[in-house]
Order: sequence, then structure tokens, then C-alpha cells
Amino acid sequence: MKDKVNFLYNDKELELIRNTFGGDDTLLKLIRKIFMPMTSMDFNIGGKQDDIWMQYNMREYPNKEMALIGLEARNLMVEHIERNLLRIKIIAGQGDETVEEQKTRLIRESKDSNK
Repeated sequence: MKDKVNFLYNDKELELIRNTFGGDDTLLKLIRKIFMPMTSMDFNIGGKQDDIWMQYNMREYPNKEMALIGLEARNLMVEHIERNLLRIKIIAGQGDETVEEQKTRLIRESKDSNK
């Protein structure tokens, strides 16, 4: 049976990521500023937190458990965005390897790690 590898992005999408984000982190940093909550008052206009979850008063939740669930949801969202921004940066930095070379390498590394 032939090995099947499920890739998250197709060749065209990988090329688009490399062409859009490769060589310069400026756009990636801008996207991070837009989607990630700011944690420093130095970067905010008017001294306000740019974090939608911080707009809610934890005491307004019906109980402590609900407040904790809200905080956990916020943390998961932040981790998800950060992980995907890192994924874009890694893919963009792999511009010297063609998509076919990358697939061959990943299949080989997968087989080697299963030994």
C-alpha cells in the first residue's frame, strides 16, 4: 500500500504563503498586532487594553467556574493565533526548498521516525 500523507496546505497555498510573507516579517508583525491582544500599555492609544476579554469584569460572571472558563477560552484563542502565526513564519522561511522537495523530505523523515 502506498503511503498517504495529508498536507494541510496544497502547493498553490504554500507558494502564496512564501510569496506573501517570505523575506520580510513586516506583514506578519502587522497581522499579529491586529489579532493578538496587547499586553503592554505602551503600545495602546489612549492607554486602553486592546484585549476583548479584558473588557469583561470577572466579578460579573455568575460564578468563579464560569469566569475561569472564560479566561481559559481567551488563553486558547491566543495560543491558537500565536501557533498559526509561527506556522506562517516557518513556511515563509522555507523558500529555498521546492514543494516537491519538501514533500519528499517530510515523507522520508516520517518514515525514519517510525523505525
